[in-house]
Amino acid sequence: MSRRWLVPSIRLRLTAWYTVVLCLMLVVYATATFVTVRHEFLEQLDDDLYEDFEAAESLIIRTPQGGLTWASDRQHDPDNDKDRGSDVWSARLDSNQRPSA
Repeated sequence: MSRRWLVPSIRLRLTAWYTVVLCLMLVVYATATFVTVRHEFLEQLDDDLYEDFEAAESLIIRTPQGGLTWASDRQHDPDNDKDRGSDVWSARLDSNQRPSA
């Protein structure tokens, strides 16, 4: 067998080298994109959860007996997106101002 078949040509070596470099670059790009998008989504989720918690907390009041009850005197616009959560909560309250099942 001739020596020519044992040693890969420069064209084959360069193609292999460029393929490996391209694959590594794609992996680095995909990883950076994933980490960035994940961080942004988690940050947005944290902000949304905090706002929802604050809205729910503003609807709860402490009774003189030390219990908790829903604030029923809150006026809101049912067409306003920010007040839609309170519509759901107030619709689920029974006559004792406790969430119904």
